[in-house]
Amino acid sequence: MKPRGNSMTTPDMAVLIIGIETYQGLNKALYAANDANLFHDLMRDGMGVPPENIKLLSNHKATRSDILSALKFWLPAQVKAGKTHVYILFSGHGLTSDEDAQKYWLPFDVNKELLAETAVSEKWALAELQKLQAKSITIFLDSCYSGLARKGESLDPQARGIQFKSALTPLPSNVTMVSASAANQTALASDDFKQGIFSYFLVRGLAGQADTDGNQRVTQGELIDYLSQRVDKKAMSMNRRQQPQLMGDRQRAVFP
Repeated sequence: MKPRGNSMTTPDMAVLIIGIETYQGLNKALYAANDANLFHDLMRDGMGVPPENIKLLSNHKATRSDILSALKFWLPAQVKAGKTHVYILFSGHGLTSDEDAQKYWLPFDVNKELLAETAVSEKWALAELQKLQAKSITIFLDSCYSGLARKGESLDPQARGIQFKSALTPLPSNVTMVSASAANQTALASDDFKQGIFSYFLVRGLAGQADTDGNQRVTQGELIDYLSQRVDKKAMSMNRRQQPQLMGDRQRAVFP
């Protein structure tokens, strides 16, 4: 897919990118900062999003306070109701609480024993995003909720397996979520790619490789089909399975 050119012809877009490789108290999410940087470059250079419409939070600059501030203050300031298309990438660790069955995005400074107090609830984040009244919201999650790091090791060597009790919550019609793996799988990273394997193929798919009909327009359906084939094939070469998931309209174009 060719770059869109200058911002005068670019649809109204706002992009929040969170990539946390190095954590204050957890094992690394290998190459997550690379994922964030490459997605940033795609949106700025490939999609023509003005730099002031992109916010990148990485490693120690992605504390819970930083992430909450970006969702509550920075993003609303970028959005024109009914006009702006919002894109979010979160690459890092996630967990499902076995107390309240909530899914959490883990910031740099998370205390895993105090998830509700120190992590970012996915349910809360979705509620904040809905307040934006954006034209569309697309969320890419290179994370899993299995309690495992990107090489399959536990976030805490003494941790028990996570109980998956949370039900899928239907998303609002203007929200699409593309996640790296099924609920009981690990979002893997590749030393070959120096990236999460989901993010590696996500960037390439969005740049045009997923445009199977060659019409210069990648739909969510084309993207998930591309990701499903390539991500799982790479995972199988690592003796694992990883099957990306789509929640949203297959017919909708990823970019306006």
